[in-house]
Amino acid sequence: MPPKASRSGSQSASAGAAQPQWALLSIPIVLMFIIGFNLQSGIFIVGPLLPDLVRDLAISGTTAGALVAIPPFMMGLGAIPGAALANRLGPGRTIAIGMAVIGVTGALRGLAPSWPVMLLLTILFGGGIGFMQPAGPAYIRQRFGAQIGSTTSVYTFGLVTGIIIASSLAGPVIAPLAGGWRGAFLFWGALAVVAAVLWLTAAKDSSAEARPTDDAIRQESATWSPWRQRVVWLAAGLYASQGIVFFLLGSWLPAVYEEAGYSTGAIGARMLVLTAASLPAILILPAWAARSGSLRLPLIVSAALTLVGAIGFFTATSAAAVDWLWPLLAGFGVGGILVLVLVFAAEVAPPGKTGETAGMVLAVGYTTTALGPFLAGLIRDLSGGFQSALLVLPVVAFAMLLLSLAMPRLDQRAAAPLQAE
Repeated sequence: MPPKASRSGSQSASAGAAQPQWALLSIPIVLMFIIGFNLQSGIFIVGPLLPDLVRDLAISGTTAGALVAIPPFMMGLGAIPGAALANRLGPGRTIAIGMAVIGVTGALRGLAPSWPVMLLLTILFGGGIGFMQPAGPAYIRQRFGAQIGSTTSVYTFGLVTGIIIASSLAGPVIAPLAGGWRGAFLFWGALAVVAAVLWLTAAKDSSAEARPTDDAIRQESATWSPWRQRVVWLAAGLYASQGIVFFLLGSWLPAVYEEAGYSTGAIGARMLVLTAASLPAILILPAWAARSGSLRLPLIVSAALTLVGAIGFFTATSAAAVDWLWPLLAGFGVGGILVLVLVFAAEVAPPGKTGETAGMVLAVGYTTTALGPFLAGLIRDLSGGFQSALLVLPVVAFAMLLLSLAMPRLDQRAAAPLQAE
């Protein structure tokens, strides 16, 4: 069912027309970039540091793999209680608490004397991310109601930039300068602590997301639940599908390239293209959606590009003439789905329900994301080759396209809540 116009949506649209473009350069916007940068980057420094960590803690590579697998799982588990916390304390305070937990536990991983301690800290670290994430869209709705799309772009741009820098610099640059893997964890955790301090110092947030004042709207908001909205389930499916594609490629594509005979440098360059290609999508697609007044067409385009890239990976990974095209298309498509679904979560709910909506989308998305690498590993074991593991990609990407086609128009100009279905 298409969105119903609301008074709050009309007010947001009016406010948006009065906002000058230079307002996007404000301190709160910069803080959103910093928070995004530190949100998940602490997960992606682990991969480059694993060889030294495995040796020093005397654990197997399979056991150490839990350090990468646990955080996404905890992010899914923590999303629902995190949404409740944001609703009770306010999204700004929840972001501060979550960032402090991420920073402290992330840094303490560098002091872990044994595997059980490292495991416990990783669980707490992932839980901090899970608790904090629903507060991001809720805070953006509360603080930047007239500029939800552009602010979400900045927030997501920071998130992806952090992932790129962490995964590319942790091994060759940060660890040597910091004295090894322990120093790298301490350094990266300290960055998140600094981000928490900056947020507490400069971010303006004193209460939970504003509640509606009109009695009819208040009653509608009280009975509205994202768990009863078909369109929110579609968005959750989209978030889950992009997560499966991203984490599957991140965990298995290097092995596929290695099996195809690529050098270490060539593999790293293509993985960088995969991640960096999402950055222009994060900047371009929300602006396109805002101009057109609909998220649906940008979602369809993103899903279609992901599908083309997925088919390319599966059928022609080692075709030298075009092998740069597949990570470019898939990275752009996945980045588009990521940012557009976050914009959706910030806009689609009635007042007071943004955190709950984001919590549902993130909970379903991240718990389902774990299926991607698992299914790829199972297929690889049954077939005996890494290439066949990429069969999951076109299947999931096709489902992503179907979900995008099933989305209603979602008029952004009204930014109105949906009726229960």
